[in-house]
Amino acid sequence: MTNKNKVQDYLMDYLHKVVPNFKTEKKLFTCPRCNEVSANVFPPNSGKIHCFTPNCGKVGTIIDVTRMLEFDNCEDIPVKDIEKHLIKMFDIKTTEHVYEVFDQYVKWGWDLCPVTNANTEASGYGKASWVEEDWQLKSHKNKSEWIEWAKSINMGVKTGKMSNTLGIDFDFVESALKKKIYAGKGTLQDIELANKQHTDGLELVKKEMPYLDWSTVQQNTFGGVHLFYLYDEEVPKTAFNFKGIHIDIEAEGGQIVVEPSIVGGQKRTISGKLVKPLPKELKELIINNSGKNKKEEKVEYIAEDTELTFENLNGNRNNTFIRLYGELRKEMSIKVAYNALKKFNGLLDKKLPLKDLKAMAKQAEKYYEADIETIAEDIMEHFKMVQQDVTFRDLKEHLKTYEPIDIQKAIRFLIDKDKIYRIKKDWYKLITDVEWRTDLITVNKPLNINVPFITPHANLTNGAMIVIGGKTGTGKTITTMNFIEAFVKQNICPKLISTEATGGFGDSALSLGLKEGDFKFWQTTDPTTVPFQNNEVRIIDWLKAPNSEFFKLDTIYEELNNKLVNHGGLLIVFAQLRSKDGTFYSEDMVMQFASYVGKFLYPETNGIIDNLHPYIQSTKIRKPTGSPYVKIPLEYIPDTNRLIEK
Repeated sequence: MTNKNKVQDYLMDYLHKVVPNFKTEKKLFTCPRCNEVSANVFPPNSGKIHCFTPNCGKVGTIIDVTRMLEFDNCEDIPVKDIEKHLIKMFDIKTTEHVYEVFDQYVKWGWDLCPVTNANTEASGYGKASWVEEDWQLKSHKNKSEWIEWAKSINMGVKTGKMSNTLGIDFDFVESALKKKIYAGKGTLQDIELANKQHTDGLELVKKEMPYLDWSTVQQNTFGGVHLFYLYDEEVPKTAFNFKGIHIDIEAEGGQIVVEPSIVGGQKRTISGKLVKPLPKELKELIINNSGKNKKEEKVEYIAEDTELTFENLNGNRNNTFIRLYGELRKEMSIKVAYNALKKFNGLLDKKLPLKDLKAMAKQAEKYYEADIETIAEDIMEHFKMVQQDVTFRDLKEHLKTYEPIDIQKAIRFLIDKDKIYRIKKDWYKLITDVEWRTDLITVNKPLNINVPFITPHANLTNGAMIVIGGKTGTGKTITTMNFIEAFVKQNICPKLISTEATGGFGDSALSLGLKEGDFKFWQTTDPTTVPFQNNEVRIIDWLKAPNSEFFKLDTIYEELNNKLVNHGGLLIVFAQLRSKDGTFYSEDMVMQFASYVGKFLYPETNGIIDNLHPYIQSTKIRKPTGSPYVKIPLEYIPDTNRLIEK
């Protein structure tokens, strides 16, 4: 997130602080220009103030307002100077600070998850973790990934085993008041009241819970305080009230939104250097208030290896019947299972009274869970057999041994797995084309590889294709080996596909100090026939048109892109440029599929080519760090075949 975006989050704080007698009424607030309560942020979430008083209109961003109120509308004051002024005023954490915070997270072994930054009640004003499905099961410990998140979304630390952390969340500010302020509807009096509740709550906790270790890592938020302790598997995820203060215990399966996230327009600050063990007294308090210490009735099942002889059955009827009923219910409806149990009961010497048998079945039903996946498989088999859309009535008729409610659960399971979808009420259709993906975070996962010369200028993601063009005889193979050397230094074993029969890369590799085993290679005239592996680094030197049929390159680029979609990783393609005008063959496909497109060229002066000072000129960067058109000057050292950036 840029400094400009960071200071934008402090617009309302700035108005409260600087505008005399600042007020908010309903959805409007005091206009900093005309002083009427007639302004609002419009369009919503744009960070721009618009006044609805005639002859006032557009007021501008926090930068514009600051320039107007504090710098006499002087246009000579640079934006960066105003940003620095605001950063100092509100103690805003800059990028350098964010990097330091992330270094601490790495040190503590924290595993983060992406969190929405939507400032709405439905999203918890920036605390909801539904950005990524099954986030509890996915790991994100890559600092470069967090840096990308910080540009556009919030993030939370996953509590429990994955981060070896417990989070103790103290809520000091009452919920309704906090929501009002988060929604931007709080008055100055509301904010003062919230600050007082925060101070009073903190004092109460320190007084009533003297055993808390305040030297552990902690986070101060607008609504309360988070204390982080080492994970203890005996402590459950729970919540309770203590002396009028609500406490959430985030353990296995939980998360806490952490700095540099902004929640409801309010920052949060991490402090401390070490995550300490959980105090014994606090552990006892949590367990005593979790309800986990209450005894629950359990059905005792007979051991698996008990022989089901009539003798054993006569002596263990209750346990045996409960176990047997559970097995029958996996395959049968309640009625059929109970009738089977009755018939079985009739075979015993000492029969159980039907009244007791019925009560036992009713008790066992409480612990029954249908094998939903088995039912789902039967539903799929029915779809394949009839080869047409089916109704719920069809399924009930076909799957008579299952309860209707269990069939409904299996239908929901299949819908969630994108195996079927609902056409209309009680009508379902089989999905036969694709299984749609929803793992948005995985798709945008940064490439955790330093690509020589290119990484400083491009934000590359997993599955990126880089295409570098050069004319015949311009040193593409030497450039290829310099890329390979850079990957080897990162403990990466890249794979080279060479389309040249002479294998000229060998000499270049040896001159760069590479040895056998540093990289793998394969020689072929058709690079598309070589199977891809997941998350590999692959280089093609160089991509040729089959039988000089250049129109086929369209299909080849598309096929290579499809491989990257399925397998991820990084693909670098060195391609031939037209000698006539220096353009790519199949240029439209190159520009469509590649994340970075560049040309390896040599400067020319008065018809003389400078072979010692080549450069890479980008013609497309999908996610540039700056300009998408960057010239990267290089220097070629003939003695070692090394390319270095000037």
